[in-house]
Amino acid sequence: MGKINKLTIALFALVGILLVGVAVVGVIKLTGKNKEPDKKPEKTQEASEEPTKESTKAPKETEPEETTTEAPKMVEVIYEDFEGDVVGFRQRGSETVEVVEGGYNSEHCLSCHNRTEYWHGALWDSQGKLVGGDTIEASAMVKFSDVVDPEDPEAKSLEFDVLEITLEFDSEGSTKWPQMGMIKVEHDTWIELTGTYTLPDDATNVHVYVEAERLEDLYVDNFRVSKLSK
Repeated sequence: MGKINKLTIALFALVGILLVGVAVVGVIKLTGKNKEPDKKPEKTQEASEEPTKESTKAPKETEPEETTTEAPKMVEVIYEDFEGDVVGFRQRGSETVEVVEGGYNSEHCLSCHNRTEYWHGALWDSQGKLVGGDTIEASAMVKFSDVVDPEDPEAKSLEFDVLEITLEFDSEGSTKWPQMGMIKVEHDTWIELTGTYTLPDDATNVHVYVEAERLEDLYVDNFRVSKLSK
């Protein structure tokens, strides 16, 4: 009887130990199953990719190309000091136009004498060198004769009178005579006469001439015409 009790007690003790072991193993399994291993979050493509140079660099500004445009300038068409062969000058009427001695700063000049009309004078024919649309500058050294008849009813003054530089051209079916410039000139004294003008687009047969407001001999030297380059 005593042996049976001891055996029973030992058996119960063994069973108890086994049950405790099973319980511990179960607890370990449960706790291990519920706990997930630490994982680093995967990098998304947007976060992992470094920005490219193209995306971060500001667009390069395009600098405007420098353009150099030459400013228009006056181009000489004719300069005549009447020291050599004279081409393109003539009278406008019955007056006499010729080269004589006694220039402004040289030996010769152009004389216009025997004038019977105020518009008689020394004329230069551009022969196509001046055309419609041209902006023209003209200049000349001019003077009146030193011979003045005080009894001449046309003599307004013995001190000075007016010399003019004038254009003649055809436009709109008729001839035009616009004045480019005028100046009061003392007798027997050289003075510079200048003028500017822009021809109409349809201008043809362009001439430049010098005339006076009194019937007196007049002289012309260092005649120059220039036009604005296009």
